[in-house]
Amino acid sequence: MTSVITGELNGDAPAVIDSVEQADASQSTGLVLRYAALPDEHVGLPGAIRGWPPEKYPLAPLRGYVVQPGHALHLAVGGASTTVGTYRVDAFTVRYHVGNEAFVATFKQGLEVRSTTHCQVCREPGQLAGRIAPGS
Repeated sequence: MTSVITGELNGDAPAVIDSVEQADASQSTGLVLRYAALPDEHVGLPGAIRGWPPEKYPLAPLRGYVVQPGHALHLAVGGASTTVGTYRVDAFTVRYHVGNEAFVATFKQGLEVRSTTHCQVCREPGQLAGRIAPGS
């Protein structure tokens, strides 16, 4: 898991998040990615946390999330692999709009997921490291 933080929103109008995706789609082959917004009232930033959703961090659905002027988007990104291996995503692209005008911004904050069959902290026998809980 990683966190991506945008710069503060300039201007007087709020921004509405439309989508987030990896900047290079080829880098996510073999990965299941999850995205959510961290509301302004959260304390600290999740990073290098196992599992999704991250414990002790409130998450908000990303599509339609509103960023107020003077605030930044705090984005939580979780990833798990479907097979054993090491996977990396170098950047994420955020699509949003302010009023009727659409914007795209790419942030070079990455995520690396390493899955192995020998996981000392996994809760279930044979569980891959970096697992995302079913239905999340």
